[in-house]
Amino acid sequence: MKRISLLTCAIALLFVTCKKDDHLSPVPDEFKALVGRWKLVATYDYINDDQPILWTPTTGEKEMTLNANGSMTGDYYRHDYNAFKVGTNYNYVRPFDSVIFVYQHNGTPKDTMRYIIRKLDADTLTLNGFCIELCGQKYARIKQ
Repeated sequence: MKRISLLTCAIALLFVTCKKDDHLSPVPDEFKALVGRWKLVATYDYINDDQPILWTPTTGEKEMTLNANGSMTGDYYRHDYNAFKVGTNYNYVRPFDSVIFVYQHNGTPKDTMRYIIRKLDADTLTLNGFCIELCGQKYARIKQ
């Protein structure tokens, strides 16, 4: 009986000491411009070579907040855990900066999406998805 009590205490202590945020990756200094509130303002999908890429303004309010600790929140990311990681990746041609969004629900990974960071400045974030055809999202920074 004493062993069961000790085992129960050890398991309880393990749950108390493990934090949900232990697996977050803080944003590296070179990507600090990502931190903040962003509003999705336009998207595009590539149709074919005969037509130019046209940005389509989005309807409705779609926002996300990227935090310095690597966590994220947003009104269209409705999971119990959202995080992002950034870094420079290398392909056969040249290096590119990317961001990976990770979504979980009840501790189970639901989705992981990788984007190339095409533009990042004080007011604009443009991401290209890894689509067979081209696709992208444009965000505007929400000023506090």
